[in-house]
Amino acid sequence: MATRHFIGWSEAAPARVVRWCRGQWPEALPPGLIFCVPTSLALRRLRDALIDAYGSFQGVRFLTPSALPTLFAPPAETQAATPSEMFRVWARVFDWLRQADPSDAVLASLFPGQRAWLDRPAARYALARRLMALRDTLAEQCLDFAAVAAHPQTALLGDRERNRWAALDLLETKCRETLAALGLEDPADRQLAILRNPVPQPQEAAAEWRLVVACVPDLMPALTRLFDAAPACDILVLAEPSDADRFSPHGLPAPAAWATCDIPLPEGALRPAENPQGEADAVEAFLDAHRRIDPADLCLCALDREALPPLTAALAEHNVTIFEPEPIALAKQAPARALIALSALLRDPTPAALLPLPTLPEAA
Repeated sequence: MATRHFIGWSEAAPARVVRWCRGQWPEALPPGLIFCVPTSLALRRLRDALIDAYGSFQGVRFLTPSALPTLFAPPAETQAATPSEMFRVWARVFDWLRQADPSDAVLASLFPGQRAWLDRPAARYALARRLMALRDTLAEQCLDFAAVAAHPQTALLGDRERNRWAALDLLETKCRETLAALGLEDPADRQLAILRNPVPQPQEAAAEWRLVVACVPDLMPALTRLFDAAPACDILVLAEPSDADRFSPHGLPAPAAWATCDIPLPEGALRPAENPQGEADAVEAFLDAHRRIDPADLCLCALDREALPPLTAALAEHNVTIFEPEPIALAKQAPARALIALSALLRDPTPAALLPLPTLPEAA
C-alpha cells in the first residue's frame, strides 16, 4: 500500500518536497527513485530544486500521471497501434459505417440525418480524433464504451441516450476487429489491461524502484491501482498533518470532509467583497502592498457582470485589464469533459443524477 506524508503548505511545493527528501536521504538521493508530478512545469521546477539541494538529480526519473503506465508491463507483446495507424483504422470503420443500414435505430441515434459527412475527409479525421480522445479518457477511468453501455444506471437514460452508448460500443467493436485483422494492439485496451492488472516491468522490479507521488492534486481513480502495485510508493500531500482525515488513503481530497472547512487564503489573495466599490478597494490595497508588480502585467477577472463597469472606472488610473469570462456552452465543450462527468455519475448511487447528463455532440 502507498504511504501518505503530509508536508504542509506554508512554502512552494518544490521546497516542501525537497525538505521531505532531505529528511529521508540527507546526503544523496537513492537509485531507482521515480517522481510523479502533476505537470511538465512542475517537473522542471522540482528537478531544478533537487539540483540545487543535491547538486544533481542523480539519475532520478520524472513522470506525469499520464506516463505512469509505462512503468508496468504491457499485457501482450503485440505492437500497439500508433496514432497515425489508428486514424487508418477508424477510416476503415467509417467505410463500414457508410455501408450500414441508415435506418438502424442505434446508429441513427449517434449520427442522425444524412451521412454525407462520411465523404468529407476533414469530417472523418475530426470524428476519429474525437473518438480516440473519448476512448483514452474512459481508459483512464478503467472503462470503455461497452462498460458504460452495459452499466445498470445507463439503462435509466432515455432511449436515444441508451442507443448512443450502444452505437459507440458497436463502433469500438469494429475498431477492435480492424486492429486484430492488421495484427495490431489497441492502445486504449493496452492501457485498460495495465490498469486492471498492473505488474511492474521486469527491469523496473529488478531495480526495486520507489515511486514518489509529489503533490498531484487530482488523480484519475484508476491510478491508485498503480500506486498499490509499485514496489514502494510515497504520496506527498500538500497539507498539514492535522488535515489527514480530510484525505483518502491515496491522498485524494474527500469532498464531504472539506464541505464545511474554512480554507485559509494565501497571503496576498483577494477576498470577494459584497459590492463593487469594496472589490475596488481590495484591489487598490493589493496593488499598494505589491508595488513590485507592474499593474500593466495584471489581469483582473470580474465574475459579476454588474461589477465590470464600476471596477473599470475605479481602477482606470492603474491600467489594469479587467475582463469577464464568457461561459462556454455545453455543446462547445470538449466531449471528454462529458465523459469524465459520466464516469463520475456512474459511481453516484442516485440514478436521477444521470437524467440531465449532456450527451455526445452531433457529428459535424
